[in-house]
Amino acid sequence: MNKSDLQQILSTAYSLATWRQVLTEVFGVRNLQQQPADITARLSGGDDKLAERAFELGSFETADGRLVGLYQVDLKKEVRIGQNRVGVRSLLRNIYKYDVDAALVVFVQGDRWRLSLISEIRVLDADGSLTDQKTEPKRFTYLLGIGETVRTAVDRLSGYRESDASLKSLIDTF
Repeated sequence: MNKSDLQQILSTAYSLATWRQVLTEVFGVRNLQQQPADITARLSGGDDKLAERAFELGSFETADGRLVGLYQVDLKKEVRIGQNRVGVRSLLRNIYKYDVDAALVVFVQGDRWRLSLISEIRVLDADGSLTDQKTEPKRFTYLLGIGETVRTAVDRLSGYRESDASLKSLIDTF
């Protein structure tokens, strides 16, 4: 998949079929579920104010052995997808806090969609102490779809293919 193909996909309405292609060709994902598993009941606080449904699409392991879960959340019409980064991120807290080292999430709303990377892990610092390493909700996200400028997302995602495929490289992509 070249940059032109990726730009075409990211600047149109979300399609699960084309997103699967991106996951396979850009991220090297080999573990995609044939039928996405409904995880709506596992949303944090059973929150039905923001989300219609949520699905697990699959997972992949980074080169440094970190598990990245792949998810799709269909947002309600009244959610402001362009502004509500923190609120929508918290929907999957029960999952990314305990089940995976990182979550790559597509939040879908009509012709627009948000791609976010969420990670809350504990790592050893230079002193040998465990510290929390979290991605910031206002940074690690791209707004995509019809009418959105996707150049940065295209450049960064394309660059991931040439990286060492570690969790740090994935975080740097965002």
